[in-house]
Amino acid sequence: MSVIKRGFLYITRKRGRSILLLVIMFVAAVLAMLSLAVKQSADRQADAVRKSLGGSFAINENEDIPKDKTISMDLASQILKLDHITGYYADMTAPMIYVDAQLSPGAAAGEYQLYQKDPASFSNIPINLDQIITGMHLPYMSYCNNSGLHEFFRNGAFTLVQGRHIQDGDVNKAVISTDVARRNNLSVGDTITLENREWFCAVPAYGDFKKTVGEPIKLEIVGLFDINFSQELSFVGDKSSSYVILTTEYEIADNMIFSDLATGIQTKNIVRTYRKDNGLEERRDSRPILNSATFFVDAPENLEAAIAEVKAIQGIDWNYFTIKADDSTYKTAVRPLTQLGTISAVLIAIAVVGCVAVLGLTLNMWSKSRKREMGILMSLGESKRKIVLQQLYESLTLAVVALVLAAAVSAALSGPVGSMANRLASPKETGSTYDMEIVNHDIVIDKSSADPVNLTYGLNAENILIAAAAVLGSTALSVGITARNVTKMKPKAVLRAM
Repeated sequence: MSVIKRGFLYITRKRGRSILLLVIMFVAAVLAMLSLAVKQSADRQADAVRKSLGGSFAINENEDIPKDKTISMDLASQILKLDHITGYYADMTAPMIYVDAQLSPGAAAGEYQLYQKDPASFSNIPINLDQIITGMHLPYMSYCNNSGLHEFFRNGAFTLVQGRHIQDGDVNKAVISTDVARRNNLSVGDTITLENREWFCAVPAYGDFKKTVGEPIKLEIVGLFDINFSQELSFVGDKSSSYVILTTEYEIADNMIFSDLATGIQTKNIVRTYRKDNGLEERRDSRPILNSATFFVDAPENLEAAIAEVKAIQGIDWNYFTIKADDSTYKTAVRPLTQLGTISAVLIAIAVVGCVAVLGLTLNMWSKSRKREMGILMSLGESKRKIVLQQLYESLTLAVVALVLAAAVSAALSGPVGSMANRLASPKETGSTYDMEIVNHDIVIDKSSADPVNLTYGLNAENILIAAAAVLGSTALSVGITARNVTKMKPKAVLRAM
């Protein structure tokens, strides 16, 4: 009788054993296929996050830097030529500036409302209405080469919803929040006007809050952005009755206005000219230089190498500059995906190792109970190789059936199991995804937790083939381990023991 026929008869006659082996292989195959589907999707999304966020490092000036030491465009050009550098973001700070638009109300608007309600309450307090009204129109200006590379857009705190970002080569363009646009009935293509006031230019000396210095600058709105979190304003008092807002207008995220570097230089030159004409010392914030530059690398793992190359550039005095790596946004965003991939890999390992262990123990136990059968076959002249092949045929036949069934079941379960994996991997909703604070009058928004995981899962041919290789390989390995019991048997010894 052939090996195949004898193996088939054994499978059909020993139904209990066959069903048990089939169940073990089926469970291992389903676990492997579903885990592979989850891992593949998580790895693919993690790679997309890596490419979109990657890593970056920022170069900033120290406070005591002399006037002849600056972050120049020449320096930026040198760094852009280095390996692993994919782009850069540069911005400059500029003095306060007035905008002819109603901003999201803060401390100045609150104070103005209190004065309007009860002027007499301010009788013993010196108050300058011109200063308060001017404060209601002070935005947080960010002059940059590409607003899309600003940290708040990269970490998801802001989202461009209409138009485009500020780009290299722009002159007198602006990107504003949808809140400010709504308050002023503005849209893409409309204009807002910036004005340098004498008080801004004269600080710390005194100046007129209403007097405009230099020519007003008209900015064309090219884009609108949304804020993806709710900012809580600081206040004192009882919010249900009377309270005083402490957060100023230029410390409110909705009041950020992104403009181009050319506009920043234009505003700075107006201040420099005024201070020079009036015999005032030049302020650092009025110099037309970059405040900082952030450079992006092609992958987080290349971040340290890129920083080392920058530090090796001749001619940079690092006594006046600081260089700081920043891959925090990438690490926060990719954390749940990495955890999901790790858990899936562990489940795959459990499926394979468990299959080998359970099958090995089961087959080893059954091989002992088949000593009579094996002894008779060997006494009839059957070679040990054929007997091992019969066991291999029996196990692999059941494994193939288990894989077919597992593929059908896994395809049906991939959706529900994927949804469960998304819920388990998503960060717990313990508060806002973003933490905002004001540091030296600068708005700082950090991403405190990752976005909810919302991946789609599906079983593909690659998942099935890998799972099949794992199950078939573990099955063959188990048979190979237990085959030692057969190869060591002597026909006479077996027959004497029966």
